[in-house]
Amino acid sequence: MPVSILIAIFLAFGLEEILGIGTSLGFGEAGRIGVAASSIAAVAGVSFAVGRFVAWRVDRGDYGSERLRRAYAIAGRLVAVLVLLSYASILYVANWRAIVEIDFGLRGAFFVDEFLILLPYLIAQFSAWWGLYAAERALRLASTRMSDRGGVWVYLSLKARQSLALALPIILIFLLGEDLGDRFAPKLDRSPWIQLALIGLIGATVLVTAPAFVRLSWPTSPLPDGPLRRRLETLMRRCGFRCSNILIWKTGHSLVNAGVTGISSRFRYVLLTDALVDRLDEHQIEAVFGHEIGHIARRHFLFFGLFFIGSGAVISLVALGAHEFIAWTPSGGLAVVFDRVDAIETGLVIVAAFVYFVVGFGHVSRRFEREADVYGCRAVSCGSDDCPPHVDVNAGSGMIGVAERICPVGVRTFASALAEVAELNGIDRGARSWRHGGIGKRIAFLESLENRPDDQTRFARGSRRFRGLFAMSLVVAVAAAIATGALSKALSF
Repeated sequence: MPVSILIAIFLAFGLEEILGIGTSLGFGEAGRIGVAASSIAAVAGVSFAVGRFVAWRVDRGDYGSERLRRAYAIAGRLVAVLVLLSYASILYVANWRAIVEIDFGLRGAFFVDEFLILLPYLIAQFSAWWGLYAAERALRLASTRMSDRGGVWVYLSLKARQSLALALPIILIFLLGEDLGDRFAPKLDRSPWIQLALIGLIGATVLVTAPAFVRLSWPTSPLPDGPLRRRLETLMRRCGFRCSNILIWKTGHSLVNAGVTGISSRFRYVLLTDALVDRLDEHQIEAVFGHEIGHIARRHFLFFGLFFIGSGAVISLVALGAHEFIAWTPSGGLAVVFDRVDAIETGLVIVAAFVYFVVGFGHVSRRFEREADVYGCRAVSCGSDDCPPHVDVNAGSGMIGVAERICPVGVRTFASALAEVAELNGIDRGARSWRHGGIGKRIAFLESLENRPDDQTRFARGSRRFRGLFAMSLVVAVAAAIATGALSKALSF
């Protein structure tokens, strides 16, 4: 799930309710449209400059060196931040929501107003992808074994499907709930408990319907019957894992990846890209498949749902704290210096929300990736600290359940799969990753567990403790937000 679009939704519809802002900082209509256009132009200009510069460096002989890749990875992250900053400026400097709802006269238009409010973000994001395409293509052709097929339009289509397919149900269901509530129950007395129940219902609906959106948005076909499918089905039986189908995600052999979607086994799919199936051997694919099973076995989807529900409570508490802080400042303090109390509150909450998501969500996501990595090792492990010789557990060995201990061959199999995925996708093993963690660090962690059953036990115990504390902290945050009244305003649709 791309976090950037969730942040964009929060900027568009979350802070507006929490802060009650709705001014344009003195700009007229023409000035506000100019701010929006210049913000998107800045994103396009920077991304095209980065893309062309990297492609030029590759053409001049820098054939995808680690230094160039790391520099490009940093630039790509900065462009992603620039997209969100430009959208924030369109929303809160140009007051784009007022342009759509008042100037265009579309307030209350079913789906239309919300779509137009999000449109500048989508345009900025597509501009960034288009600009960076030259760099992506040059690096892929220069230093990986993957080919470039279809050109820029296939690339943009793939990026849009990959980024928006899982976010689309969230957007549609959220907006549908908002519009139906405003239209049919505008005077309904919604206590924070009712709001939380509604959010929980929306979240459950999203998780149940997401697989259908994925199948509609991503070109897929069932993994054909054969040795690989039979081995994966054996692995599923051993793990007690069920899904509706195993699908090949058709990317034109331009992406090596895998994913799982759906909390209900009846509507759950595991997706393996065409390039992953073609390029990795069957044991590596089993390990990657086990990694995806690990996300379900450890209930990571549930905890991510709790994180985003709790995020509303955390940000509402921050907004309340910002309001009280400004009220506490003596006369002639911040409010006089800036002469804009709402601008101060907006700035403080945006900064706090950014830090919260970057630090909090990043840490949780990386922790969960390590748990899934360990599960991927266990999926192909025989459980013996002394192997090899290694028992091929997914070849009809009769082994039930996943091994409690990860064996040396299991670690090496999954580590080699991670390394191969990084190489084929042109990812530097030393590069950092906010959500998943660097490939090199993930491999080093798994190797540190090899032949160390006590360390494996400590990691498993620490993971259970982390999930418990994580859930408890979110419950406390929600309770505090309800007790202080902060949640009532934050969750008023």
